[in-house]
Amino acid sequence: MKQFKEIFKFETASKFKQKSFIASLIIVFIICLGLTFVPMILDAMNIGGSGHGGNGTGGSESTESGSKQKIALYVKGDVNKELPELLKKRYKVLNADSVKELKHMVTSKKVEKSVLLEDPLKAKIFRKADNAFSFANAEDDISMLLKENYKYNIGFKNMGADIAKIKKIENVTPEVGIDVIGKNPLASVAFAYVGIFFLYFLILMLGGGIAMTVCREKESRTMELLVTNVSSKSLIWGKVLSGVFLGFVQCGVMVGSAGIGLLINSFISKDLNPMLNAIIDSINPIDVLVFFVLAILGTTMYYFLFAGVGSLVTKLEEINSTMTPVTMLVVIAFILPMMSISDPESNIMKVASFIPFSSPLAMFARFTMSAVSRWELGLSIAILVVTTIAISRICIKIYRLGTLNYGNKLNLLKAIKTVFEKE
Repeated sequence: MKQFKEIFKFETASKFKQKSFIASLIIVFIICLGLTFVPMILDAMNIGGSGHGGNGTGGSESTESGSKQKIALYVKGDVNKELPELLKKRYKVLNADSVKELKHMVTSKKVEKSVLLEDPLKAKIFRKADNAFSFANAEDDISMLLKENYKYNIGFKNMGADIAKIKKIENVTPEVGIDVIGKNPLASVAFAYVGIFFLYFLILMLGGGIAMTVCREKESRTMELLVTNVSSKSLIWGKVLSGVFLGFVQCGVMVGSAGIGLLINSFISKDLNPMLNAIIDSINPIDVLVFFVLAILGTTMYYFLFAGVGSLVTKLEEINSTMTPVTMLVVIAFILPMMSISDPESNIMKVASFIPFSSPLAMFARFTMSAVSRWELGLSIAILVVTTIAISRICIKIYRLGTLNYGNKLNLLKAIKTVFEKE
């Protein structure tokens, strides 16, 4: 145990002393933090439309007067006086004297769009071609205003209806309570996607780093010195669990930076607070616990395989080809749940959730999105635990074999066969 602790501390401390590792943490933090501001930036740029509603009566203004969008307006036909007033409540209106002036105000960038009113139910919008993202939204906004104007200020008035009573009836808001039974499907799918990508990143990216570290030690013959002073078991367990710890440190940086970004966004935009509350309410602590259990077991199992593979070669340029079988296992384990995530109770997902090489991802996705019985979860974890212990023993023997082999190149399957023949 003492040797294991020393190896674990040494490997972890060595990683934190590497400038490349610290730089990668900083880069990951900045990227994840920046991604949380993308929706706000796009909204500020008005890409895809701001989604402002408002009824034609002007009773729902979503922006303050100083921040209203500018439009140019030219009334050419016979239009009731209320319609321009409704437009002024929704937009900051600049009046034009001709169609030519409407077009010029758009091309000169004085306004983003111009509106020509020809009658209460007919309008034309002028907008530059490079603002194509907002075409549909502009048309919908003006169409809605024309429709509401005709409805209240022309149609109902001509019928002699009491507009105040009609508006009062339409503004009645029913009180509907929602009691969600079971798991929130949207939150579950989102959590499953994020969890699967996290695990894929942890296993494939960081597992390859462990293989390269072991290979470098063998290439520099540091491995020979290590195995003469430290038991192979303590050595490989220390390296693997240090890798698991460092992997979760990186994921912690991702989650922490995203959380900080969302918190900052919530202070800037109060509209984000309900969304954050909905996300927090949708997170089930049991799902988080299951994720960590499966992630720790899954990464430990794969890191042993990568460490074993790294001990089979003496040159770094050979490591990628030797890692191919393990890499293929990770890729297949990732593809299976991603292909079947829309149907978590499919036969493929059920089978994959009990195969130890795919169960960390598949069982997590199933448990998050559907009702998985306790015995299924327990059996999947038990199989994964037994497999991880078995693989750790095999890879420790492969590691010992690798320290003695500096001649012929061994692949993983040949090494496993050699280990079993020696028993």
